[in-house]
Amino acid sequence: MPYAFKFKEGKTYAKAQMHDVNVSYKDMIQVCGAIRYKTVEKALEHLDNVLEGTEAILYKKFNKGLGHRSQLGGRKGGFPVKAVEKAIEIVENVAANARKAGFENGKIVHVCANRQSVIPRMSPKGRQIRQSYQTARIEIVIEQVGGQGAKKPQATQAAGAAQAGEKKPEALKAAKAEKKAEGAQAVAPKAKEAIKPSQAAAGKEQAAARKE
Repeated sequence: MPYAFKFKEGKTYAKAQMHDVNVSYKDMIQVCGAIRYKTVEKALEHLDNVLEGTEAILYKKFNKGLGHRSQLGGRKGGFPVKAVEKAIEIVENVAANARKAGFENGKIVHVCANRQSVIPRMSPKGRQIRQSYQTARIEIVIEQVGGQGAKKPQATQAAGAAQAGEKKPEALKAAKAEKKAEGAQAVAPKAKEAIKPSQAAAGKEQAAARKE
């Protein structure tokens, strides 16, 4: 299914979506609004705090009968645990896709939820009251944060390591050849110094033979 987002050329994105999620799409819309335009790290931190009860989700609509929360400065909100758990699941999913694409901790540039399926069913209370079963669809897109260097994929890293492994024997051979050349240059003066005394002794023997 196509995304309701316009992808721009020259930018790196990661995306994910979930279909027929057993969660209230009204709650899911509010949760998506709470994490939109945040980094993956901050979004997960906020959602974890909601599960712990230290932060609340602001309900800008679908808030009839909701209480006012002190965490929101007196505005209407709630703690939709089921929707938050699904949001954490899809954020972790898109973060994994981002790591595969070569970047981490991207920015959530698009996230939304919609009602997908409406399945009619009867109330189990013994009365002929229709109580439809509704599912939601969630989609999310994150963008690589500016200035963040993209990591090399594992395949290119392995290729680079292989090339480095091929170059190591050649480098070792060159180093050994240089050491041999330096050793030869160091031995040459010593050999010359050793030759000089022997030449002097030979000259003395020739002089003594001439006198005789």
